[in-house]
Amino acid sequence: MMRSEVIEAGRLVNLWNEWGIQILVLVSFSLQVFLLVFGGIRRHSSSSILMFFLWSAYLLADSTAIYTLGHLSVDSRSDEHQLVAFWAPFLLLHLGGPDNITAYALEDNTLWLRHLQTLAVQVLGAAYVIYEYIARSGTLLLLASISMFVAGLLKYGERIWALKCGNISSIRNSISTRKFKTNPYQLLTLGTSEEELLLGAHSQFDICKGVFADIIMVPSHLVRSQSNSKQSSVISYLGEDLYKLVEMELTLMYDFLYTKAAVIHTWALLSTWTCSLLHRRGRGWEWPLHVITSLGQRVHPASRRLWSGSIGQYNLFHLCTRNTNEIGSRLAMKLGLQDWWNKMHFSGTFSRSDILSIRDIKKLVLQALQDKERALQYKNTDSNSRGSFILKSMEAYDDFARWSVNIDFDESILVWHIATEVYIRKSKAKHAKELIEATEVLSDYMMFLLVVKPNMLPGAARHNIHLTSCEQLEGQCRARFGDKDNPVEPSPISWNPYCMFKELFHRDGPNCSRIPRREKLAEMAWSFSQFALVYLPCQFN
Repeated sequence: MMRSEVIEAGRLVNLWNEWGIQILVLVSFSLQVFLLVFGGIRRHSSSSILMFFLWSAYLLADSTAIYTLGHLSVDSRSDEHQLVAFWAPFLLLHLGGPDNITAYALEDNTLWLRHLQTLAVQVLGAAYVIYEYIARSGTLLLLASISMFVAGLLKYGERIWALKCGNISSIRNSISTRKFKTNPYQLLTLGTSEEELLLGAHSQFDICKGVFADIIMVPSHLVRSQSNSKQSSVISYLGEDLYKLVEMELTLMYDFLYTKAAVIHTWALLSTWTCSLLHRRGRGWEWPLHVITSLGQRVHPASRRLWSGSIGQYNLFHLCTRNTNEIGSRLAMKLGLQDWWNKMHFSGTFSRSDILSIRDIKKLVLQALQDKERALQYKNTDSNSRGSFILKSMEAYDDFARWSVNIDFDESILVWHIATEVYIRKSKAKHAKELIEATEVLSDYMMFLLVVKPNMLPGAARHNIHLTSCEQLEGQCRARFGDKDNPVEPSPISWNPYCMFKELFHRDGPNCSRIPRREKLAEMAWSFSQFALVYLPCQFN
């Protein structure tokens, strides 16, 4: 038995020595194909399994190409392989990556200098391999290798430039050093077709970049004076098309941060980035703009930039009333992955319910924006204070409202999420079910962004800021209820295999889950020293 195992191991070693380089080149190529096919799917899906494979492929693609290229540059036993001179620049092309994914996370954009250093090293390695095999390669193979080397150099350069442009500090510097020329009221001169809205999204893209860079871009005095003469506002003019405009803005921002779009699509023929460039140039470019727009409308690029119609949900009271005896929670605690488990397992999505749809929410938010616009126009209300105009118009701008909209943004989200949950559970307004549910959905969505997607919020959201409030609520429940009727008391351990399997693989989202326990927790929070007025200010001051 031992001898046969040694022989088998020897065969594997010989196989690797003979075909190892070819296998590595094929693996590198397969990873590039996988990224090319699935790299852009993050815009439409948030599947954890898919994200894991995409993240793994993104990390392995670079390391595999770098290792293989380094192996080629030092291995002298590959003399019999004439294609080595082509493989080296081919791997350099792999390091440039596909156009639809340059960064997996925002942090990757900050590493553009590291990629620049890697470019210098790998270019020297590929050039050395080509030099070593010049004498043994035919003319045709040599020309192909040099052509591939140039292409690889350009593609890697494009990736580094895209990473640099997508860095938040680079965005902030580019905006602060460039005179602000964006005029939101130019949207009034456009039509409301999807293609025209996409051009409008491009024209206002600097405003979107400013939001992500935490820069408030205020129109100049001339722009504001021109807006006063307009008979119609942007919100009233666009109506529900305003949502399409914002959706397109966000997809453009995704392309700018995570792909090469802003670098390579400036002069691609049917690219909407090209249309935007011609549109900004104005006179003299109307004819080519009309031709490109007409051709582009045949493939409907704007339709691929619209929102799928679902939003994430996360509820603090839902988290506090979780069953900590579930196998998933206990296993996550043992492995030190409780934070990750809480984010993944207790988050959910909302697309529609029996009485509410995303379209209904859009109408309610649009109505609130129009009310804000009227308040700004007739009452000269401050628009920069997180909805304070609504509170003032309802004569509800008391001590709680005043301090809750003047604290840090992440704290403000948490405070209003708790206050919303308590108010909804105490509310007797049964006639306004649609408005109540829409309010809860939006509150849970903001909490989802704070907990699960903090990078999508402006400014710096602190890590796990919600856990302090959760611990406070749980502590007060134990102090008040003890082990009797405690809404945060864990249920007994279930050893049923079916229940254990369901607990482990079923996502426990906040929609219509543990409502009685959440109501009891809200009742306790309300009664605890007038929670909304006393407890929250003490916690954050």
